[in-house]
Amino acid sequence: MRELPAPAPDPGPAETVRSLAVEVPDGAELTWRIAPLALADDRVRRVLEGKRHAVLGATTLLDDKRRGAARTLLFLYDYSDNHAYEVSLSGPIETLKVAEVRRLEGQPPLSDEEIEHALRIARADVRVAGQLRDGDIGFVLLTSDVEPGDRHYGRRRAYVGFGPADERLPRVRAIVDLGDESVVETREGGHE
Repeated sequence: MRELPAPAPDPGPAETVRSLAVEVPDGAELTWRIAPLALADDRVRRVLEGKRHAVLGATTLLDDKRRGAARTLLFLYDYSDNHAYEVSLSGPIETLKVAEVRRLEGQPPLSDEEIEHALRIARADVRVAGQLRDGDIGFVLLTSDVEPGDRHYGRRRAYVGFGPADERLPRVRAIVDLGDESVVETREGGHE
């Protein structure tokens, strides 16, 4: 049998560490506060001019080793051209200014508003509505992209499922195109 090592020596009294509290609004409040500022910027207006778009959300990135100062990011989606944008704002929260507007690759997560909108679109479709039962609940996921060349390639689509809360698989499924605001496909049952 092998012997256990001796316990480590007592580290002594703990050292007091001072930290500063940083007020960071939550995502919904932050979005509400900075969206009008970002949407008023000329660079953002040029990107979205005449296009149907949505504000997806916002976040604050506090400083770290790679970033010398905090950054606030606002995420937008342009349904007309199927592009996501990241608007980077710099400065204290009270005096934020748009620093950069950058087009993102791929699809960012769905916003709460998009999830609710996808559920409304699916429930209003006669192919879905006719199959819903009392007590069915809905859930929404961002669908994975389809192959280049497919008519849905690059579109912002949501997988919407409905069924009883105590069942694992949905009984009714729909694919909602948020750009067209339509149901593009429905299926009954939880199997492929």
